[in-house]
Amino acid sequence: MRNISYLSAETLKEWILEKPFNFVILDVRGEDRADGHIPGSINVPSDTFLVDIEKVMDQCLRAKCVIVHCTMSQIRGPKAARVLHELLMNRFCKGTQDSMSPIEIDEVLHKMPSIYILEGGFFYWNQRYCNDKRLVSYKMN
Repeated sequence: MRNISYLSAETLKEWILEKPFNFVILDVRGEDRADGHIPGSINVPSDTFLVDIEKVMDQCLRAKCVIVHCTMSQIRGPKAARVLHELLMNRFCKGTQDSMSPIEIDEVLHKMPSIYILEGGFFYWNQRYCNDKRLVSYKMN
């Protein structure tokens, strides 16, 4: 059964540098994204997450995994990851999970992208990789 789990900065760095790897990075920060971001990440601010996630849901559905983060990955990131998991479950189960057996739910979970929360959030990421332009961008996109 796939659950939401944490992903180390080191593992994400490897994934980014070993392209192509089929993943989506969701940055749920708002105005604090101006402090820099992971290149290629998609900004879906936590305060508008439920509305804006629909704009990138197709990308999430096609990905092998989705990595979610905020500044520290303590509140906004984990909450967005839980909401995303529920939205994906509803998409994959078509709203019938209440009547599904545990085996059927497990089968659905294996079809869904894995959801990860970046350990330490962008704060830790930036501390570690701020001098590597492949891993941190300070340009707004």
